[in-house]
Formats: sequence, C-alpha cells, structure tokens
Amino acid sequence: MPRHLHLVFALALAGAGLTAAGSAGAGSLLISPASSLANVGDTLNFQVDGSGFAEVVVGGGFDLSFDPTVLQFTGGSIAGIWEFAPSLGSVSPVSSHVSALRDVSFSSFVNNTTGNFAVATLNFKAVGNGTSALTLAPSGLFDFSDSGGNPLTPTLGSATATVPVPEAGTLAMTLAGMLLLLGVRHRQAWSAAGPPQGGRRALGGSAGAQRPAWGLGQSAAKQ
Repeated sequence: MPRHLHLVFALALAGAGLTAAGSAGAGSLLISPASSLANVGDTLNFQVDGSGFAEVVVGGGFDLSFDPTVLQFTGGSIAGIWEFAPSLGSVSPVSSHVSALRDVSFSSFVNNTTGNFAVATLNFKAVGNGTSALTLAPSGLFDFSDSGGNPLTPTLGSATATVPVPEAGTLAMTLAGMLLLLGVRHRQAWSAAGPPQGGRRALGGSAGAQRPAWGLGQSAAKQ
C-alpha cells in the first residue's frame, strides 16, 4: 500500500483489535505456471499468489516485467478478498524488448489474510515467437504491509512463456494443405457454374453448322 497509508492502516486495525507486531521475515509472492508453451494468438493466464506469510497482510503491490514482442497484456482481476481500491496498474515500455506492468495494488480493511492467498489473475496474448520472462518486482508506490503498518519484504518469483517458431516441416505441411483446399474449392466452384458458354459448339459444333468447303469439293468431284 502507499507508504503514507501505513499509519492509517495501523490505527484503523488497532481500533478493531487486529494490531500485531511486525515480523522480521515474510512470505513469497509467486507467479504460476512457472513455464508455459503457446502458439501465436493463444491466451495465457497467470496466477499471482502469496505463500507462507506468517503475518496478517493488509495490502501490497508489485510490478511485472515481460517481453512485449512475445506477450501482450490484455487484462485480469484482483482476487475478491482485497476489497479496498484494487488496481491492475498500467503498462509502460522500458526498452524495445521489455515492458512493465507497474503498481498492481491490493488491500483490505476487513479480511485477516495470512498464510497462502490469491492476489491476482493476469491475462496475456501471445503475439510473437520467442521466450519471455515474467518477473515480479517491488512496486514503486505500494509496499507490502502487516496489520501493524510495518512494511514486509516478500521473496518475489518469476515465470517464462515460450512461443516457438514453427518447424520447416510443419510449415510445408500447412502450405500443402492450403493448396489442396484451394484446388478442391476451385473444382467445386467450376462444377457448380457448369462448362463455359459456347463450349460444346467449340468442341463438336452445332447441328445446323455448315459443312467445311472441302466436303463440297469432294461431292463435285464424284459427279
């Protein structure tokens, strides 16, 4: 949560009898699945969860970096246990191959959240071939805090998403299949339309067509 709100949370929770001493240690913030395999156009969903917190966590935040040439952030949600001002933050570029989802935040005035808990679901679309790391980092605005308003420093996890380049054999088979389908559709269209107008006359002639001149000459010769 914002650093200037530490005291506000501490006073509010103390009034509710929830104040506890800060702990020297903290749990972990993890992202799963740890590795994903997808094709261009696929949707990938990642879960961000707290794990092993001995303290009562009243809120926190994080950043998440990823490769925008491989993945595109499309949205997500904050877990329902964090009812106070949840936010998915915003994406900003860092470099040509790194973007950051900054200041995802969550907090609660009513839930005594400890141990293992859900934080957020983050959705991405695979937009290019390659491998992207998804790396959690501390938020610049929102600290993890316990019920006494003390900052916590959890261990932050990471994951990878791989969008492989199709193999040459796969590309060849795909191209052959497309050509075959195109040929079938062309034949179906030709059959439905029938032969070109005047085609029979060009091949065999009509019943009333005149005989060629050489036929008349042969008849005269016989006479």
